[in-house]
Amino acid sequence: MDKFDQLMTQLYTLGQKGGRLGLDRMERALNGRQPSFRSVHIAGTNGKGSVAIKVAAGLEEAGFSVGLYTSPHISTFRERIQINGAYIEKEFACNKLEECFAEHKDLTFFEYLTLLSFAYFEEKKVDWAVIETGLGGRFDATNVIYPELSIITNCSLDHTQLLGDTIEAITREKAGIVKEGVPSIIGPSVKGSLLPHVSHQVVGPFSHFEEENRAIAEAALSFLGIPEKEREEGVNKVPPCRFEKVYTKDIILDVAHNEDAIEKLLSRVEKEYPGKKLCVVYAASKDKDYLSCLNKLKEKSAYVFCIEAMNNPRAASVDELEKAFGAHSERVSFYKKMEEGLSQAEKRACKENALLLICGTFFIMKDVKEYFGFSQEVDKHLLNEQGGIRNV
Repeated sequence: MDKFDQLMTQLYTLGQKGGRLGLDRMERALNGRQPSFRSVHIAGTNGKGSVAIKVAAGLEEAGFSVGLYTSPHISTFRERIQINGAYIEKEFACNKLEECFAEHKDLTFFEYLTLLSFAYFEEKKVDWAVIETGLGGRFDATNVIYPELSIITNCSLDHTQLLGDTIEAITREKAGIVKEGVPSIIGPSVKGSLLPHVSHQVVGPFSHFEEENRAIAEAALSFLGIPEKEREEGVNKVPPCRFEKVYTKDIILDVAHNEDAIEKLLSRVEKEYPGKKLCVVYAASKDKDYLSCLNKLKEKSAYVFCIEAMNNPRAASVDELEKAFGAHSERVSFYKKMEEGLSQAEKRACKENALLLICGTFFIMKDVKEYFGFSQEVDKHLLNEQGGIRNV
């Protein structure tokens, strides 16, 4: 096993153990200093990754060197740390992680990666870094930065066991990234009255998240002084597996994974494919309200094919999905073998001349893309947040 594989194994082990929310460990690791780059900090239940990618793309179009830190990833951890669209170099990742493991014994999976991203952006002397929170905001590892701009895209019910079981509680957690003296932009559904201050609120209505994300990114880039042409190029950037079309317009991949996101996704399907019959492949993480998502999908779909993420401890099994769903229906079926579920769904969609929508979690997308023949870099290890998060 080479050094890279050894380090990935070490990170993977940490990922299985889970995380601990809090800022003390990151502050100690940075010795209380601020990173040298200018930054934009983004939180939100949905849309934060898409907005991050659009803002980074707009800054890059304007001629800046731009670091981008997002999570989770689809097929390789290197997706998380990019500069102007290029993944972090393996050699740098190896050397820095080895150094971090030696110097800091008590960090979590996400904290090591956050520290790695900051070091990489400083080493490469980026002009800007666009930083997406991992979970919540107030105690997220990324919240040690003092950015030029804070953005909260959206607040809805998700991670309720950690962030609170009301929109108000979740909003207050995400509002923790808003700092005194730092301008802030919020999405149309965010309750500004719960934030310490708001510089600008994007106003809707929007029929789906892509429209909303574009508007938020446009507002952010405008605030940062990016010219109109470069702003337009930036907001047109779309991340993988966000209404991503496979081969033809009749297969869509989307990582919508909570009730609000599923509602917006179905709204977009209806808008862009009016009158088109819909078949859905669905998988979920254990910590999601998958019954609510399943019911919404069933309501709008001709058929739903439930599968589970392969070899991922955070995945809800098809047995759990079936138990939650309760009454059996010929319109909802469950497959323990992902390939069988995808094959049956594909055949049914073809027979019905239906749109095939595959959604529910990031954690199936690597295997789904492999099934459809995508060329992609894939880590040997299942490196992702797989063990849940513990409070401090």
